[in-house]
Amino acid sequence: MTPPENELLQFIKDFLWAPVLGLIAWAWNRNEREHEMLRNLHESLKSNQSTGYSTLNDRVMGHIDERVEEVKAAHGKRIDKANEHIIKLFENAERDRSAFREALSQHAKDSADRHIELIKAIHTGLAGKADK
Repeated sequence: MTPPENELLQFIKDFLWAPVLGLIAWAWNRNEREHEMLRNLHESLKSNQSTGYSTLNDRVMGHIDERVEEVKAAHGKRIDKANEHIIKLFENAERDRSAFREALSQHAKDSADRHIELIKAIHTGLAGKADK
């Protein structure tokens, strides 16, 4: 093996060493900036997570709020329908109560009339026996 010529080593040393070192320094600096940016984003993410804020959390809470509103609306409709049924039940009960009052007063009148007729019949019957 023969050692490389001195001229080639001298050329690399004089003309290529500086640009190669500049390229290495540029790549190193760019790599450090990107890592620093990633570190900052990671710290920001950790601080946002510790306060409980995240866009995913916002989306989940928005979805939950929509579902709660839907459930509240459906529940309100069921309550309104139940109220309508209750009102109808009370109207029917009031109508039945008035019909019962009328029937009861008619029964009381009929009972009083029969009582009077019975008393008259007894009085007439006894009056006829007393005369004999």
